[in-house]
Amino acid sequence: MFDAKAAGLAEYVDPFVAAGSASLVCQRLFGGAVDILLHAATHRADEARFGSGSALNPGSAVLPAEGARASFLRLKVAREGCYGQVIWVA
Repeated sequence: MFDAKAAGLAEYVDPFVAAGSASLVCQRLFGGAVDILLHAATHRADEARFGSGSALNPGSAVLPAEGARASFLRLKVAREGCYGQVIWVA
């Protein structure tokens, strides 16, 4: 998801705050709840709760927002679930 706010999933994206209707929007967009919502557009890394999962913004390793540290996201998808970790670049 590029812009979670435009899609109706978030009230705010910097920092991330889920919309009150996020579960209904997830149902419409994805067919149900999601474990991890990847979103972008702010160029600033962020991790937040999203329903029973997480909302993760990787930030940017190349063009971070003013005042933000360069970063990217390591995402592991396994049988046990999905796990995301923001990696800070130098």
